[in-house]
Amino acid sequence: SGYAEDCAGVAPLMEEPCEDFADCAWLTEPWSDCDAQCRPGARVRNVSCTSGSDEDCARSRDLPPKPLELEACDTSAEEGRCAWLVGEWSPCSSQCGAGTRWRTVACPADAGETACAGAPRPPALEACAAGPCPWTV
Repeated sequence: SGYAEDCAGVAPLMEEPCEDFADCAWLTEPWSDCDAQCRPGARVRNVSCTSGSDEDCARSRDLPPKPLELEACDTSAEEGRCAWLVGEWSPCSSQCGAGTRWRTVACPADAGETACAGAPRPPALEACAAGPCPWTV
């Protein structure tokens, strides 16, 4: 008959809602500093959709996937970013009089000593005196 009331069940919608994501874009804030010095760590940033809903940007066919909000970082290769590690001094090499003592001095970075170039290398060897020597006759 052509009349909707003659049909059984619910009539299909004549119009269907649609959403336009053409104006959506990912907003990325700058990366934070690395959370570790002289070793591997992580840095973070905020990433959000201009619409206020990340789902809108995710559904847009024109946008790439959401940019990373967390990534690995390692400042050990950056010159001058690391501090020298120094060990305890050894006992004086002499029981009495002048001698020497030593300690370990190392830059903890895999990149080598250039990563500690921001400060002079501490001495690993120095003179010491263990006190006066006893007189023997």
